[in-house]
Amino acid sequence: MLVWSVHCFCTVWHSFFPLLCPQCVSRKIYSITTGSSKSQMFVAVEESSCMCLHFCGPARACSLQGFDYQGQQVFYFERPLRVDACCLGCCLMEMRAYSPKKHLIGTVCQRWSMFTPLLEVCGPQGASRIQIQGPCCPFRCFSNQQFQIVSNIGEQIGTIWKKWPGFSNECNTDHEYFGLEVRQSLEPHTKLLLLAATFLLASIKLSAAGWTPNLSS
Repeated sequence: MLVWSVHCFCTVWHSFFPLLCPQCVSRKIYSITTGSSKSQMFVAVEESSCMCLHFCGPARACSLQGFDYQGQQVFYFERPLRVDACCLGCCLMEMRAYSPKKHLIGTVCQRWSMFTPLLEVCGPQGASRIQIQGPCCPFRCFSNQQFQIVSNIGEQIGTIWKKWPGFSNECNTDHEYFGLEVRQSLEPHTKLLLLAATFLLASIKLSAAGWTPNLSS
C-alpha cells in the first residue's frame, strides 16, 4: 500500500499596495511525504497572483509544480479559475495534470452533488476512469474525513483522507493534513492523477469551510 501525506507551509509576500492588500500569501509550499517514516518524496510549489488570491479565494486559478529531492520537476498541475459555489451545475473546480514536458495526463473534475463532494478522474481524452466521493460533513474544524476512490467497475482502489490536528497556539497557525492511500500496483499516471485529486479536494473542502489563508509577519 502506497501512502502519501500532504502538508502545506505558507510563505508571506509583502504587497506593494499596503492599503489595499497589506500582506499576501502568493506562494505555498507543500511537503509530500510517504509511509509511516514521513520521508519526503516531493515538494510542490503553488503559484498564484495576489489579486486572484484575495478576490477569488480557494476558487482562484493557480499552478502547482512538483519537484523530487534532486530538484527535478516530476509533475505540473494547473487549476483554472472556477465558480466557488457547488450549487451551480457548471464551472465547477477542476485540476489538470501534466508531465514535466507539459503533456496532458488527465483531468480531475468536480461533479455537481447536493450533499457530498464528488470528483471524477478522466484520462487525456476525457473518458471517465475513477470516481471519488466523500462524506456529508460541512464542518472543517474537529473533523477527520475519508473519501473513497472507486474504479468504473465499482472496485475500491484507495482512500483520500483529511485530518485536522488542531489549532497551534505556539505558531498561531491552523492547518490540515491530506493523505492518499492506494495500491502500489496502480499505474504511475493514475497515482499522479489521484495526487492531483488530493490537492483539488483540499481546495474544495477549504472553500466549503469559508477558509482564508493564515498570514504572519
